[in-house]
Amino acid sequence: MELLVVIAIIAILAALLLPALASAKDRARTAFCMNNCRQLGVASHLYLTDNTDLFCNTFVVQGNNVVRVAWFNLLASYSGTTNLLLCPAFMLRPGAIEETNYPSAPTDAAFANYALNFHVGGCNWPEVWPSSAFPAARFAAFRNPSATVLLTDSGTQAVNTTDPTLCVTTQSPQKAGGFVLNDPADTQPAALVISATDPNWCGPELRHNRGRSAVAMADGHVEVKKAAAWYWAGTPWLYPTNGGQ
Repeated sequence: MELLVVIAIIAILAALLLPALASAKDRARTAFCMNNCRQLGVASHLYLTDNTDLFCNTFVVQGNNVVRVAWFNLLASYSGTTNLLLCPAFMLRPGAIEETNYPSAPTDAAFANYALNFHVGGCNWPEVWPSSAFPAARFAAFRNPSATVLLTDSGTQAVNTTDPTLCVTTQSPQKAGGFVLNDPADTQPAALVISATDPNWCGPELRHNRGRSAVAMADGHVEVKKAAAWYWAGTPWLYPTNGGQ
């Protein structure tokens, strides 16, 4: 009888402690992710100080996709490790669209859990999507860097809607490895954020604190935010000239 009582007490204590332990684990993952975002933000600012105040491109392509380089390759010498690209809260979901390795060079191979804002980085694909049409932003031209998104947890297939509660949810289809964040209303250079087949362009993934994402702003600070607070069709939070306004 005494043994049964002890077992019952242990079971009750476990039931009481497990939710608290799970919550503590989630907070630890979120803190780790925020640090990743912060370090990637630092790397971005080191890059722009060496490149006439311009942020790095989200991607660079040559020819017919013969040579492909992503933003995390351009920041590699500043970030020092690809470990910063991996969010500890990321989980591959069934049915996800996967981008397992975008860069063409074997030495650049990497899988990213974060996406860089296209309106900050632009791109350079000569004769297709050239930098003259989609330039990287100059930091000095930002209206409000503290309210302009630099990068965030990725990625999902967004919906082209102005309703912030519907644009991206915890049930949005996953784009695992998506590394280019863009406005779901954008059709230039292409409407790929809402595409069900393109794995590279995406919206944020809500994998922290019951439906939030880690978001690094252009000034370097990091927040954990609900997507409804900053991501929808036409959102000002992605545009350096608007800065959340």
